[in-house]
Amino acid sequence: VFGSFIRSLGVHLTDAETREQFLGRSLADCMAIVERFRGTPAPPGSLERYMADRDRVLRERVEPVVGIREVLETLTIPFCIASSGGHDKMRITLGATKLMPLFEGRLFSATEVPRAKPAPDLYRASVDALGVAPGEAVAFEDAPNGIAAAKAAGLWCVAVPNALTRDLDLSQ
Repeated sequence: VFGSFIRSLGVHLTDAETREQFLGRSLADCMAIVERFRGTPAPPGSLERYMADRDRVLRERVEPVVGIREVLETLTIPFCIASSGGHDKMRITLGATKLMPLFEGRLFSATEVPRAKPAPDLYRASVDALGVAPGEAVAFEDAPNGIAAAKAAGLWCVAVPNALTRDLDLSQ
C-alpha cells in the first residue's frame, strides 16, 4: 500500500528501495523522506487517504504469527510492543489478530518519543516503563531501523528473518 501511495505522489522507487528507505520508520519520518524525494510537500489530504487505505488492508489481511498467542499467554516476564506505528495502527493490527487484550497498557509508539527508530528513544522509554534494565530486555525486530534502535538502546536483539534482515552483519 505504501509503495502505491508514494508512486501516486511521483516518487518512483523499486520495492527493495521502498523497504530500505521506509520500513521500520515512523509515518512522520516517512513523510519527510517522501517530501525530500518530491522536493515539495505532499498534497493536502493525501496522507489521510493513505492511512484509510492502509487501515482497510490491515483489517482485511493481517494474520497472527502461528503459535504467538500460546507463547504470549505463557510468558511470566514483562512484554510489550514498541512500534514505529501509531497507536491506531497497532490497535487495528492487534484487533484483526485478536491479540489486543494481551497488550492492553503495553503499547509504545514512536509518536510518544522525540526521535523514532533508528534512534534508541522508543526502546529506552518502553523498558523504563516496564521497569526492565536494557541489558535484560530482548527486542524482536524485522527491519534494519528497528535493529539499530534496539542495539543503540542496549537491548539484546533477535532479527526476525526476512529479505531485509537476512544479510545483515549483526556482530557489531
